[in-house]
Amino acid sequence: MIKTQKIKHFLFNLSTIIAIAFFVRLFFCLVAFPFFFQQYSTVKGQLLFDNYFEIAHNICNGLGYVLNDGTIVFHRPPLYAFFLTIPAFFKLNFSIEIFLIQLLNTIFACLGIFFAYRTSQLINNSSKIISSLIGYAIALWPYNIWISRLTIPENLLFFLVPLSCYLTLKLLKSQTVLTSIILGIVLASLWLTHSAYSLYIIGILLPPSLSLYFKQQKKLIFTILVSLSVTVAPWIIRNNLAGYHSFNTATGFGQHYFIGWFYYEQLINGKNYFGNVAYHQSFKFAENIAIKNGIKPIITESDRSNLEITSQYDKLASEHLKSHLFENFKKVLIKSPLLWTQQQTITRSLVNLLLLLPFIFLALLTLFLPQKFTIQLLFPVITTSLGFSLVCVECSPMRYALPLFSIIVIISLNQLEFVVNILKKWKKK
Repeated sequence: MIKTQKIKHFLFNLSTIIAIAFFVRLFFCLVAFPFFFQQYSTVKGQLLFDNYFEIAHNICNGLGYVLNDGTIVFHRPPLYAFFLTIPAFFKLNFSIEIFLIQLLNTIFACLGIFFAYRTSQLINNSSKIISSLIGYAIALWPYNIWISRLTIPENLLFFLVPLSCYLTLKLLKSQTVLTSIILGIVLASLWLTHSAYSLYIIGILLPPSLSLYFKQQKKLIFTILVSLSVTVAPWIIRNNLAGYHSFNTATGFGQHYFIGWFYYEQLINGKNYFGNVAYHQSFKFAENIAIKNGIKPIITESDRSNLEITSQYDKLASEHLKSHLFENFKKVLIKSPLLWTQQQTITRSLVNLLLLLPFIFLALLTLFLPQKFTIQLLFPVITTSLGFSLVCVECSPMRYALPLFSIIVIISLNQLEFVVNILKKWKKK
């Protein structure tokens, strides 16, 4: 009887949070942007980003993973575009297609909230208050809501990141081969959604690999790696057959590195780090470096999948990184905190910082008051943040790191409960 009541309360609580998240996002997409149903030219510029929907339409038309001009795409990992083939398949009115995309993004967000809630329960043995706070924090997080209207892959990552956290903790508890296989598939899905999330995978696998119980977990880690490799293999083989001889899921390292270097120079020289003017200057900076070194600059979307140009960019960036090791180390240390606050204006950055600061402070307490599971979740946040700071495009403010917010909320609020319990025990003494 008591168990049944607990299950009913759990279902009611979680369904309330998910319903709020669902309707808030739909309200934002359909009401907060009333021009959504108006003219195509206006809407397209506001809602379609990064060619994913263009690619999805071309897949549905039997043209393959290409741009409208026929360019084979290497600079966009495939998974989000494949999901967008669902609204593209029916070839409906543009406004209806956009609504279906936003509905899909909203579903991803709700699934992410579900697994964030369940992850918290694995940490604190079903603490209803903490799990609920985590659910509401993610459901009502402004930047999470903001991007639900856009065709960008971070929407899918909002689901995959909490799912990977849940499966990781489940694996640490259950030690089953099936869970490790599913986790490998989910980690591969992250990599097939955003190539930089290879850093996240390293962070997930690092703690068990360094654990004193590594011998016991060796089989499970090996299973994860095999599962991950098998899932990613078809895309890597496709790329190699088409001429992109790499184990990464997308091109873009070289250009992103030099754009990130521009922002680093702006920062240390006290120049305009914020503002839209820096956005245009950063791309121009990367173009000028290419021209000086006899490389054709990357200007169009097709250029970003031009393997001859991108390989030259990558080589130049690698040489620059090796010859500026100390500067890059300093860049990572300086830019990592700013990764979570950078916006187009100082005012928006300060608001962002005030919203995030309590969560980040509590999450960092894990380093000094570690819990088994929270320290496991902190590692992928650290490795991904450091990597983004090395090759970071600030013209996409906070966007790449945004899916990690779910982990920070899970860690910080569970850490808050942990600290409160320690203080209670200390007072009793």
